[in-house]
Amino acid sequence: MIFLLGLTGFIEANTNTNFTIENPLEHDTIGQLLESIANSITTVVGAIAVIMFIIAGVLFVTSAGNPDQVTKAKSFLKYAIIGFIIALIASTLVQVVEWVLGV
Repeated sequence: MIFLLGLTGFIEANTNTNFTIENPLEHDTIGQLLESIANSITTVVGAIAVIMFIIAGVLFVTSAGNPDQVTKAKSFLKYAIIGFIIALIASTLVQVVEWVLGV
């Protein structure tokens, strides 16, 4: 019983201190953090799509009528367009969800 009384005094002594932890992130809410992550991913995917557009263009120019190179260039172009559309849809989807939730 004496031990419990001593423990109660210890707990009371420690609860009177103010202890704060600073936020190491730039964002105050989870929504802001997720929006930042989504924007970063969209930027990276957009940059990759631009690089793929350039590669497809170079392959078209250097194909010299070689059907295999033309097919490869068309494939690069197709996947670049698909990736770019997915990045745009993802970015728009994040904005729509934020608008619906009122974030």
